[in-house]
Amino acid sequence: MSENKLNNELEWKTEVKRLAAKSVSTIWIIAPVVLPFFAFFEFNSSTERFFLFLYIFLGVSALMLLFLLMKKHNMLPEIISNYGVSIILAACFSYMAALTDFDNVHNYLMGVSAITLVRGMLYFGKMKNLIIVTIINHTLIVLLILLIRKESFIDIPVIGSTLFYGIIFMIFSFAGMNKRYHLTKENFINERELKKSLDIIEEKQKEILDSIHYAKRIQTALLTSHTYINRNLNKLMNK
Repeated sequence: MSENKLNNELEWKTEVKRLAAKSVSTIWIIAPVVLPFFAFFEFNSSTERFFLFLYIFLGVSALMLLFLLMKKHNMLPEIISNYGVSIILAACFSYMAALTDFDNVHNYLMGVSAITLVRGMLYFGKMKNLIIVTIINHTLIVLLILLIRKESFIDIPVIGSTLFYGIIFMIFSFAGMNKRYHLTKENFINERELKKSLDIIEEKQKEILDSIHYAKRIQTALLTSHTYINRNLNKLMNK
Protein backbone atom coordinates (compact mmCIF):
# COMPACT_ATOMS: atom_id res chain seq x y z
CA MET A 1 0.00 0.00 0.00
CA SER A 2 1.39 3.39 -1.01
CA GLU A 3 2.06 6.06 1.60
CA ASN A 4 -0.79 8.17 0.22
CA LYS A 5 -3.33 5.33 0.52
CA LEU A 6 -2.05 4.49 3.98
CA ASN A 7 -2.56 8.09 5.11
CA ASN A 8 -6.07 8.08 3.63
CA GLU A 9 -6.95 4.91 5.53
CA LEU A 10 -5.63 6.33 8.79
CA GLU A 11 -7.57 9.56 8.27
CA TRP A 12 -10.67 7.51 7.40
CA LYS A 13 -10.46 5.50 10.63
CA THR A 14 -10.41 8.75 12.59
CA GLU A 15 -13.38 10.03 10.58
CA VAL A 16 -15.33 6.81 11.20
CA LYS A 17 -14.96 7.23 14.96
CA ARG A 18 -16.14 10.84 14.71
CA LEU A 19 -19.18 9.97 12.58
CA ALA A 20 -20.05 6.97 14.75
CA ALA A 21 -19.92 9.06 17.93
CA LYS A 22 -22.07 11.75 16.31
CA SER A 23 -24.69 9.31 15.00
CA VAL A 24 -24.98 7.27 18.19
CA SER A 25 -25.67 10.45 20.17
CA THR A 26 -28.84 10.88 18.09
CA ILE A 27 -29.97 7.35 19.00
CA TRP A 28 -29.32 7.95 22.70
CA ILE A 29 -31.57 11.03 22.52
CA ILE A 30 -34.43 9.49 20.51
CA ALA A 31 -34.66 6.12 22.30
CA PRO A 32 -35.65 7.31 25.81
CA VAL A 33 -38.27 9.64 24.33
CA VAL A 34 -39.95 6.98 22.21
CA LEU A 35 -39.63 3.99 24.56
CA PRO A 36 -42.49 4.78 27.03
CA PHE A 37 -45.02 4.81 24.17
CA PHE A 38 -44.56 1.04 23.78
CA ALA A 39 -46.53 0.64 27.00
CA PHE A 40 -49.67 1.31 24.94
CA PHE A 41 -49.33 -2.25 23.60
CA GLU A 42 -50.82 -3.23 26.97
CA PHE A 43 -53.54 -0.57 27.11
CA ASN A 44 -56.34 -2.74 25.73
CA SER A 45 -55.44 -5.90 27.60
CA SER A 46 -54.81 -4.73 31.17
CA THR A 47 -54.77 -1.29 32.78
CA GLU A 48 -52.66 -2.63 35.63
CA ARG A 49 -50.09 -4.08 33.27
CA PHE A 50 -50.15 -0.89 31.18
CA PHE A 51 -49.03 1.20 34.16
CA LEU A 52 -46.52 -1.46 35.22
CA PHE A 53 -44.93 -1.47 31.79
CA LEU A 54 -45.09 2.32 31.60
CA TYR A 55 -43.18 2.64 34.88
CA ILE A 56 -40.60 0.11 33.69
CA PHE A 57 -40.18 1.89 30.36
CA LEU A 58 -39.85 5.26 32.12
CA GLY A 59 -37.21 3.77 34.41
CA VAL A 60 -35.25 2.43 31.42
CA SER A 61 -35.60 5.83 29.70
CA ALA A 62 -34.21 7.53 32.81
CA LEU A 63 -31.29 5.08 32.79
CA MET A 64 -30.54 5.86 29.16
CA LEU A 65 -30.69 9.62 29.82
CA LEU A 66 -28.21 9.08 32.67
CA PHE A 67 -25.92 7.20 30.29
CA LEU A 68 -26.32 10.02 27.76
CA LEU A 69 -25.22 12.53 30.39
CA MET A 70 -22.23 10.36 31.23
CA LYS A 71 -21.44 10.08 27.53
CA LYS A 72 -21.39 13.87 27.13
CA HIS A 73 -18.86 14.07 29.98
CA ASN A 74 -16.75 11.25 28.47
CA MET A 75 -17.54 9.00 31.44
CA LEU A 76 -19.05 6.18 29.37
CA PRO A 77 -16.83 3.40 27.94
CA GLU A 78 -16.73 3.41 24.14
CA ILE A 79 -18.30 -0.03 23.76
CA ILE A 80 -21.29 0.99 25.92
CA SER A 81 -21.54 4.32 24.13
CA ASN A 82 -21.69 2.62 20.72
CA TYR A 83 -23.81 -0.44 21.47
CA GLY A 84 -25.37 0.08 24.90
CA VAL A 85 -28.60 1.67 23.71
CA SER A 86 -29.39 -1.23 21.36
CA ILE A 87 -28.66 -3.86 24.02
CA ILE A 88 -30.70 -1.99 26.67
CA LEU A 89 -33.69 -1.69 24.34
CA ALA A 90 -33.46 -5.33 23.29
CA ALA A 91 -33.21 -6.49 26.93
CA CYS A 92 -36.21 -4.34 27.82
CA PHE A 93 -38.34 -5.65 24.95
CA SER A 94 -37.25 -9.22 25.70
CA TYR A 95 -38.33 -8.90 29.31
CA MET A 96 -41.67 -7.38 28.28
CA ALA A 97 -42.22 -10.16 25.73
CA ALA A 98 -41.80 -12.67 28.54
CA LEU A 99 -44.34 -10.88 30.78
CA THR A 100 -47.01 -9.68 28.37
CA ASP A 101 -50.15 -11.47 27.20
CA PHE A 102 -49.48 -14.15 24.64
CA ASP A 103 -51.29 -12.10 21.99
CA ASN A 104 -48.83 -9.20 22.45
CA VAL A 105 -45.56 -11.15 22.22
CA HIS A 106 -45.20 -10.51 18.50
CA ASN A 107 -45.27 -6.73 19.10
CA TYR A 108 -42.10 -6.88 21.17
CA LEU A 109 -40.47 -9.25 18.70
CA MET A 110 -41.19 -6.66 16.03
CA GLY A 111 -39.80 -4.00 18.36
CA VAL A 112 -36.45 -5.77 18.50
CA SER A 113 -36.42 -5.95 14.69
CA ALA A 114 -37.29 -2.25 14.58
CA ILE A 115 -34.17 -1.55 16.67
CA THR A 116 -32.10 -3.05 13.86
CA LEU A 117 -33.89 -0.96 11.25
CA VAL A 118 -33.53 2.30 13.17
CA ARG A 119 -29.89 1.60 14.01
CA GLY A 120 -29.15 0.90 10.36
CA MET A 121 -30.81 4.19 9.38
CA LEU A 122 -29.18 6.39 12.01
CA TYR A 123 -25.96 4.77 13.16
CA PHE A 124 -22.78 5.08 11.13
CA GLY A 125 -20.46 2.10 11.13
CA LYS A 126 -19.55 -1.18 9.50
CA MET A 127 -22.27 -3.66 8.59
CA LYS A 128 -20.59 -6.51 10.50
CA ASN A 129 -21.01 -4.60 13.77
CA LEU A 130 -24.74 -4.20 13.12
CA ILE A 131 -25.02 -7.92 12.31
CA ILE A 132 -23.36 -8.86 15.61
CA VAL A 133 -25.67 -6.57 17.61
CA THR A 134 -28.70 -7.91 15.73
CA ILE A 135 -27.78 -11.52 16.49
CA ILE A 136 -27.31 -10.71 20.18
CA ASN A 137 -30.64 -8.85 20.39
CA HIS A 138 -32.73 -11.52 18.68
CA THR A 139 -31.01 -14.35 20.53
CA LEU A 140 -31.80 -12.62 23.82
CA ILE A 141 -35.52 -12.20 23.16
CA VAL A 142 -35.97 -15.72 21.77
CA LEU A 143 -34.15 -17.25 24.77
CA LEU A 144 -36.25 -15.31 27.29
CA ILE A 145 -39.47 -16.31 25.54
CA LEU A 146 -38.43 -19.97 25.49
CA LEU A 147 -37.25 -19.96 29.11
CA ILE A 148 -40.02 -17.93 30.77
CA ARG A 149 -43.16 -18.47 28.72
CA LYS A 150 -45.03 -21.74 28.90
CA GLU A 151 -46.47 -21.49 25.39
CA SER A 152 -44.69 -22.82 22.36
CA PHE A 153 -42.72 -20.28 20.37
CA ILE A 154 -44.27 -21.39 17.09
CA ASP A 155 -47.76 -20.82 18.53
CA ILE A 156 -47.17 -17.08 19.00
CA PRO A 157 -49.90 -15.21 17.05
CA VAL A 158 -48.80 -14.00 13.58
CA ILE A 159 -45.29 -15.30 14.31
CA GLY A 160 -44.77 -16.08 10.61
CA SER A 161 -45.45 -12.54 9.39
CA THR A 162 -43.55 -11.10 12.38
CA LEU A 163 -40.42 -13.06 11.47
CA PHE A 164 -40.89 -12.26 7.78
CA TYR A 165 -41.07 -8.51 8.37
CA GLY A 166 -38.21 -8.78 10.84
CA ILE A 167 -36.03 -10.34 8.15
CA ILE A 168 -37.07 -7.61 5.69
CA PHE A 169 -36.14 -4.96 8.28
CA MET A 170 -32.74 -6.57 8.76
CA ILE A 171 -32.03 -6.82 5.02
CA PHE A 172 -32.88 -3.17 4.42
CA SER A 173 -30.94 -2.15 7.50
CA PHE A 174 -27.81 -4.10 6.58
CA ALA A 175 -27.89 -3.01 2.94
CA GLY A 176 -28.55 0.65 3.78
CA MET A 177 -25.85 0.84 6.42
CA ASN A 178 -23.29 -0.91 4.19
CA LYS A 179 -24.10 1.35 1.21
CA ARG A 180 -23.90 4.53 3.30
CA TYR A 181 -20.59 3.44 4.83
CA HIS A 182 -18.89 2.80 1.49
CA LEU A 183 -20.33 5.92 -0.19
CA THR A 184 -19.20 8.08 2.71
CA LYS A 185 -15.74 6.50 2.59
CA GLU A 186 -15.50 7.06 -1.16
CA ASN A 187 -16.55 10.71 -0.83
CA PHE A 188 -14.18 11.24 2.08
CA ILE A 189 -11.17 9.86 0.20
CA ASN A 190 -12.10 11.76 -2.99
CA GLU A 191 -12.32 15.00 -1.00
CA ARG A 192 -8.91 14.32 0.55
CA GLU A 193 -7.39 13.58 -2.85
CA LEU A 194 -8.94 16.75 -4.32
CA LYS A 195 -7.68 18.84 -1.41
CA LYS A 196 -4.17 17.42 -1.80
CA SER A 197 -4.26 18.12 -5.56
CA LEU A 198 -5.40 21.69 -4.94
CA ASP A 199 -2.66 22.12 -2.34
CA ILE A 200 -0.08 20.88 -4.86
CA ILE A 201 -1.42 23.25 -7.54
CA GLU A 202 -1.38 26.15 -5.09
CA GLU A 203 2.17 25.32 -4.05
CA LYS A 204 3.33 25.09 -7.68
CA GLN A 205 1.60 28.37 -8.48
CA LYS A 206 3.34 30.01 -5.54
CA GLU A 207 6.69 28.64 -6.73
CA ILE A 208 6.07 30.03 -10.24
CA LEU A 209 5.07 33.46 -8.91
CA ASP A 210 8.08 33.51 -6.59
CA SER A 211 10.32 32.65 -9.56
CA ILE A 212 8.77 35.43 -11.64
CA HIS A 213 9.21 37.98 -8.84
CA TYR A 214 12.79 36.85 -8.26
CA ALA A 215 13.60 37.11 -11.96
CA LYS A 216 12.04 40.56 -12.04
CA ARG A 217 14.21 41.69 -9.14
CA ILE A 218 17.31 40.39 -10.93
CA GLN A 219 16.27 42.09 -14.14
CA THR A 220 15.66 45.37 -12.32
CA ALA A 221 19.02 45.15 -10.64
CA LEU A 222 20.91 44.40 -13.87
CA LEU A 223 19.14 46.69 -16.34
CA THR A 224 19.37 50.45 -16.18
CA SER A 225 16.04 52.17 -15.64
CA HIS A 226 14.36 54.14 -18.46
CA THR A 227 14.44 57.29 -16.35
CA TYR A 228 18.21 57.07 -15.92
CA ILE A 229 18.79 56.47 -19.65
CA ASN A 230 16.52 59.32 -20.72
CA ARG A 231 18.11 61.74 -18.27
CA ASN A 232 21.65 60.98 -19.38
CA LEU A 233 20.64 60.90 -23.04
CA ASN A 234 19.18 64.40 -22.72
CA LYS A 235 22.38 65.61 -21.11
CA LEU A 236 24.46 64.27 -24.02
CA MET A 237 22.18 65.86 -26.60
CA ASN A 238 22.29 69.26 -24.84
CA LYS A 239 26.06 69.40 -24.83
